Amino acid sequence: NLLGGALFGLARGFPLCCLLTACGATGCYLMSRHFGKRLVERAFHRRLEPLRRRVQQNRRSLFAMLLSLRLFPMSPNWFLNMASPLLGVPLLHFFPSVFLGLMPYNFITVEAGCMLSSLTSISDLFSTGTMLKLTVLSGLVAAFVLLKRRYASPETLRQSEYSDGLLNGKGL
Repeated sequence: NLLGGALFGLARGFPLCCLLTACGATGCYLMSRHFGKRLVERAFHRRLEPLRRRVQQNRRSLFAMLLSLRLFPMSPNWFLNMASPLLGVPLLHFFPSVFLGLMPYNFITVEAGCMLSSLTSISDLFSTGTMLKLTVLSGLVAAFVLLKRRYASPETLRQSEYSDGLLNGKGL
């Protein structure tokens, strides 16, 4: 991502890195699905069970749950990539959740690559423009999740509460 920003700039490097990040995660998903089921099940059985329950509970709002996990900065993306096919997460939900959910991270790293290519001092890293762009991008993705929750049925909202597992430290 740093190299993408330095070589292609933000306008071309950011979408390219978002696409390539999603493709790389999808490659991990596919390898896990076809070659690593037993290994992942054996190595991460205790971590898979709470996540499996969470996926089943949120089947109706699975995309929003996956997107929330990707936006949460402490989620282990490597584990989600390997576990998703074992949990029954469809590739049609997986790919866009990675593409959209990792946009804030990709933006920061591509922007950093752009800055590094023309960096003259350390104060150049924390410009008002950069912080504003990051805030707007994160706000747009978060607004999507909030709007989805606002217009979801009461049953869907009950199912998507994060009080008993994944994000409070018990699941991962």
